[in-house]
Amino acid sequence: MKFVTIDYCGCELEVPIMPNGKPLKLPYKHWSQWPTFCGPGSGIGDKLVPDDIFKVPVNVACFIHDTTEALAETKQDDHDSNVAFRKNLMAVIEHLEPKPAWEDKWHHARYYRAITYYTAVDTVGLDDEA
Repeated sequence: MKFVTIDYCGCELEVPIMPNGKPLKLPYKHWSQWPTFCGPGSGIGDKLVPDDIFKVPVNVACFIHDTTEALAETKQDDHDSNVAFRKNLMAVIEHLEPKPAWEDKWHHARYYRAITYYTAVDTVGLDDEA
């Protein structure tokens, strides 16, 4: 799976090249417009994976990850999708958290939670049939 870096509201995000050869187009123009995309879609998983990481909305990273997961055909694609998810989570946190970050008491907790999200999705992965 191939990725390119785009600018979204001043934040650099990695998006996949779609089957039509163009980068994924993000459907919303502002951070506040994004609906729920984080979590497995229902049940306790959605409570464990909220759409924000300590008040920093990460819906856009979850949307991109959902899209790349749907496109993944191999275990390598799945892993590449998860690595892009981690990079996008970190980019969104860096871009949206209060500045200066070192004065924000939630800074390290946000990064820890992002790594926890990444580890969870990278551990599950595609089944052995892929």
